Amino acid sequence: MRNFLGLAIIILLGVYYQTAASSEVVKPENDRYFNSICIAKDRLVSICTLEAYDGCICYNNGTCTKQWVNWCIDCGKRDVFAVLPGSCPDVHPYLCSPQTPLITEKSIQRGCVCTMDGKCEVKDYDQSKKCQSSNDLAYFPGLACPAENLKETKVVVYKTVVCTPSLRYSKVACPKVVKDWGCVTYSDGTKRTVPINACTCQQPTVLHYAVNHPCY
Repeated sequence: MRNFLGLAIIILLGVYYQTAASSEVVKPENDRYFNSICIAKDRLVSICTLEAYDGCICYNNGTCTKQWVNWCIDCGKRDVFAVLPGSCPDVHPYLCSPQTPLITEKSIQRGCVCTMDGKCEVKDYDQSKKCQSSNDLAYFPGLACPAENLKETKVVVYKTVVCTPSLRYSKVACPKVVKDWGCVTYSDGTKRTVPINACTCQQPTVLHYAVNHPCY
């Protein structure tokens, strides 16, 4: 009887330690991919510099594009998942994409799961079902979440300037150095995130612009 109880205790302890170990998640400090992810607070920055550098943007649809980037401005765009300096990965290691390999064997993994609405949660999930739902955004096996939410968590009202005749034909002289930026809407329906100032409406094709707000 004693031997049986001893064996049972050893088995229970083994299960406990195995479960405890599998439930541990960490937040990596030097992972450039993890640290490139745009989170809710990054999308609320109201003042950005216009400095751009060679980098890569990875979008929520799983694609990554090599281009000139500005982390502050680009993270303000709702469809952007991450902004990286330097070269693009074939696939962002945490982001779900059409190239995500299928895992046929059922395997329970603990880690962070983020959905398309930007909400993230640490939980146990079946790796064979990872990225198989259209609501799946990203998985972080064995890792903590970058944040509880990757989207804006509050409504921000941005100043919009409509180009009236008085603004369009003003005689204001503006400096060459432009410090502000915003989403400019043109008469042909296109939108661009570009530098703006008090002279922006002097361009005949500009209809209106949002100050310090990126185009979505």
